[in-house]
Amino acid sequence: MRAGFAILPRLPRPWIVALSRGLGRLALMVSPKLRRIAEANLEVVFGTECPTEERNRILRRSYQSFALMLLDTFWFSRDTRERMETWVDLAPDVNGIYEAGPRVCLTLHLGNWEVLGMAFQARGLPLASVANPLKNPSVDRLFIRHREKLGQKIIPRKGAARGILKVLRDGEKIALVMDQNTAPNEGGAFVDFFGIPATTSIVPAALALKTRAPIFMTCCIADAEGRYHTTPPLYLDLPDDLGTGENAAVTLTQRLNHHMETVIRAHPEYWCWMYKRWKHRRKTMPANRFPFYTSVYHEPG
Repeated sequence: MRAGFAILPRLPRPWIVALSRGLGRLALMVSPKLRRIAEANLEVVFGTECPTEERNRILRRSYQSFALMLLDTFWFSRDTRERMETWVDLAPDVNGIYEAGPRVCLTLHLGNWEVLGMAFQARGLPLASVANPLKNPSVDRLFIRHREKLGQKIIPRKGAARGILKVLRDGEKIALVMDQNTAPNEGGAFVDFFGIPATTSIVPAALALKTRAPIFMTCCIADAEGRYHTTPPLYLDLPDDLGTGENAAVTLTQRLNHHMETVIRAHPEYWCWMYKRWKHRRKTMPANRFPFYTSVYHEPG
């Protein structure tokens, strides 16, 4: 990892882009288990409407996008502000995030979520984010140092709720990625995602409801030259028809899931298809609706 931070930032931008394409193709060939997961997810989302040739293209581009995201973790560590200005285009329609007051800022594992947060930070937006500590403490410190270079505050995922609440109550912004599997005993609920129940974190919705903080969502995807552009953003002030308690959080999460579906359908080649998004189902849910890797969720106790 130290070698990566020392060498990769010195390479020209076209080299990084070319390297990501090669690494993506290689990873697709040597990871049959992940490819099987990705193909199952594509089946869930597109069914028979997406021909084999198009699915292969989506998978190849998805692997290459993920490879570019990893390489750019290193590449943007040098001359960070200058490179952000040159290689990350924040469209004018995302400028509403700079308005004063708290906001729950959401994104997906689509494109480059790391660069997205740093780009806003580089343009003067105070931002806090939640991250899982890496297993290797030395590597974790390297990445935290990189993320905090522009002043971003990192909150460890374990026990993060208190820190997030403080950020929002102080009138600041919190950045969260919410398209991962989150079991009910970890703050998740079964919420439809592409028409199939998926364990989804209701924490972002619950925090927005508790603090009355508006919601913002966008993603950051790279073009053929490796220049990033933001997707059309979602601005959501909390409506009055959500009900109360956990039901309100689930209803709001469902609306957010529907928006994420729209973004993924518009840019399928940038989403991380190799992730077990539909990891759990309840025993009463028909197994044939879910991908092969789904297992029955057993309630604690």
